[in-house]
Amino acid sequence: MFCSTLRAVLLVLFVASVLRVGDCWGSMSLINRCFMPIDSGKCRGYFIRYGYDSETDKCIPFVYGGCRGNRNNFFTNEQCMQRCYMKFK
Repeated sequence: MFCSTLRAVLLVLFVASVLRVGDCWGSMSLINRCFMPIDSGKCRGYFIRYGYDSETDKCIPFVYGGCRGNRNNFFTNEQCMQRCYMKFK
């Protein structure tokens, strides 16, 4: 009985801590996403995507290979601009 109660308590604490980290990640992810370097990834596909360049404060097109890379990777220029352009000045 004690072990099953302990497992249940530990499971609840674990889930609560994961949800808390998720909340923190959500608030930080936009900043982190926009300031990550543009990364084409490791694969050899050819997909035009847009990434935010913090030095020029513009979204620029780049070729995404289809895998890996990072979250500074938007399907359209408009999506990139909406998420990143001048948000952090």
